[in-house]
Amino acid sequence: MCLGPTRSVMVALVACGMNTLISAQVPTFRFTQPHGDFGVGLKVVEQYDESRTFRPAIDSNGAAFTGERGRPLQTLVWYPATPTNGETLSYADYVGLWDTETSFGSPQHVAEDRRIKPFLSTNLPSKMWAIRNASPIAGRFPVVIYSPGASHPAWDNADLCEYLASHGYVVIAVSSIGRTTRRVSVDVAGAITAARDITFLIGFAKSLPDTDASAVAVAGHSWGGLAGLFAAANDDRVRALISLDGSLRYLSGVVEEGHVHPTRIRIPLLEFEQRNFSIEDFAKYMSPTDRTAPNPLNQWTHGDLTLIHMLGLVHENFNSLSQRQANTWTRLGAGEPLYGADYGPDDAALGYGWVARYTLAFVDLHLKGRTDALAFLKSLPAANGVPAHVMAVSYRPAESKLLSFDTFREDVSREGYSKAQDVLAIYRARDAKFDVPEPDLQDWSETLIEDKRFVDAVAVSRVDTALHPESSDAFLKLGDAVLLAGNPEAAKVAYQTAIKLDPENDDAKEKLDSLNRR
Repeated sequence: MCLGPTRSVMVALVACGMNTLISAQVPTFRFTQPHGDFGVGLKVVEQYDESRTFRPAIDSNGAAFTGERGRPLQTLVWYPATPTNGETLSYADYVGLWDTETSFGSPQHVAEDRRIKPFLSTNLPSKMWAIRNASPIAGRFPVVIYSPGASHPAWDNADLCEYLASHGYVVIAVSSIGRTTRRVSVDVAGAITAARDITFLIGFAKSLPDTDASAVAVAGHSWGGLAGLFAAANDDRVRALISLDGSLRYLSGVVEEGHVHPTRIRIPLLEFEQRNFSIEDFAKYMSPTDRTAPNPLNQWTHGDLTLIHMLGLVHENFNSLSQRQANTWTRLGAGEPLYGADYGPDDAALGYGWVARYTLAFVDLHLKGRTDALAFLKSLPAANGVPAHVMAVSYRPAESKLLSFDTFREDVSREGYSKAQDVLAIYRARDAKFDVPEPDLQDWSETLIEDKRFVDAVAVSRVDTALHPESSDAFLKLGDAVLLAGNPEAAKVAYQTAIKLDPENDDAKEKLDSLNRR
């Protein structure tokens, strides 16, 4: 039975949907959400984290190991690409990546490959969206790091990753492997190992020419959701967190033992949950430590929490690999009460599609500052076109998130001054009356100028003009900042606007005349 990743049965559930059972034909999985505006490219980068060792110094025969000992990270990068009629990958191409997952250049069949392939026969020919090494779109895009379930491949949610890339995100993933073996250890050490993989990928993202590494979210399924929590607790580059029925719900003891404190995390969390997991289920399947440790979701008090209850999905259905496996549905057909209701493969595919759509809205809000995404998340599911009996959504704002000048300045400093307008858009979407007094903004800008941070001062001055578009003085200060930043033409425009708003603004006139005489 696959209810979710608990401490005592996690090792068995890691392979949820991977048991060798009687095969059955099921409908070919169909992703239900539309393609975005971009083509999708896929790069496979074989690299090592040299700060960590994976191979032992002495091999199993007692001889000195002579090969590469660094941690092998077969890195998948999905990215916005130029639309083309080139040959897209098949699902079999993704499955083939298992062969070189930790043995770059030397294909080796892994146990999961042998166990799962027979149950994927219906879906192996399926065409995907990505084209290997397609030409990337010029520009920089926000980053989503995807962390798979325990011992799962990097591509276990390929459909979700391709979907996000088609909507303007660079999505990066590595397989879930243990510290020194392919298998993950379900404990604090294993969680730290997975979190370090996420941190490594954030650093790797900065090296890519098409990424905006100041805008990073982490998404994870099952064990990957717990890894994301560990990463966010120790890496302030993570701006948003998505948990696809993540193990942080079930392994609260690991969270406590790992000295991770959700009350100290200020970023927003999108948490998807499987169909009803009752108090009785928790009592039966959770270890005593996990039952008594504080629930991380209840502790999520300093960041906004969006909780989505997926009525037709069980734990394994939050990755598309399991959606494609015939043995998922033979267990259901054999009478195992995975659902406790009459949901089936089509319902699961439908629900998975809506998981992807709400994930997109969440990252659109927090990485791109799109206010329409906030309206989508706050709307009733029916208003967004979600059919009945698919999902239930609740939203809990951060308890201490009072929208003030202090919190605004803190958020801009954390997110980056280039994102000041995005932060402002989010604040105004949450409270249309949000304002910051002009003197506070101008003092802030002048302090930045004194520190010779001219570009940051421009960002603050633009917030001033956005909040106070009728203020001649706001545009005067903007002109001063952009001039110091080395853009005299933009300074002229700002001074001209200041004069238009107040023809008696002699300071703006004098500065504009000086520029015109140059």
